[in-house]
Amino acid sequence: MSISTTRKTALDALKKAEDKVKAAIIQQRKKQAISKEVQEALKASFPKKNTSFLPILLKRIQLIRKNVIPCVKLNKITNPVSKTDPDRIFHEYAIKQKVPAAAFPKRRYIALYDPHWTTHKPYQSGILIHEAFHYYFDFIRSKHSTTNTTINAYAYQGFIATLGGIPIGKTLKGNLDSIMLNKHILDICNEYVAPMSPSQIDICKELKRTLD
Repeated sequence: MSISTTRKTALDALKKAEDKVKAAIIQQRKKQAISKEVQEALKASFPKKNTSFLPILLKRIQLIRKNVIPCVKLNKITNPVSKTDPDRIFHEYAIKQKVPAAAFPKRRYIALYDPHWTTHKPYQSGILIHEAFHYYFDFIRSKHSTTNTTINAYAYQGFIATLGGIPIGKTLKGNLDSIMLNKHILDICNEYVAPMSPSQIDICKELKRTLD
């Protein structure tokens, strides 16, 4: 799909997600039950958060929709990478790892790596949203934590993809599955292992660091 189509599809998905979260917040204020769709999306992407997190999510979605997707520069990078490119080492590594895209906020662009970007056609809008969160928010530029999903771009991508009606690829699905599995493992450790002794508490802390 063309760059302009990818942007439009991403914007449409963000707007749909934004509208559904807005509606859920209004329902919550009126002490009404929020939609099952929003509840399930929240649970899948942010299992440690309840509906009080929705206003924060709404603000972050709005910031991405208004300040990144419409205007961020998208650079297509192909192999061999130009020797004059200041980010050549990063690009070459990304291409070697078959990464479809990467955010470079300090240089104010998102790189799209061919041929891997092209081979991800059905998921390009979701990938763009994912990289937009890396690009815009400092606290989402680290690795993809599966225990603190508020700093995991996959969690935001999954939430928006679910509510916005865009495809969820294998990589995203695998990350969301890991989020749920790791939460279950940590819950068991904290409930049954940690109470045994102070040293067992440290075991659960170390487990969390390993899973992150």
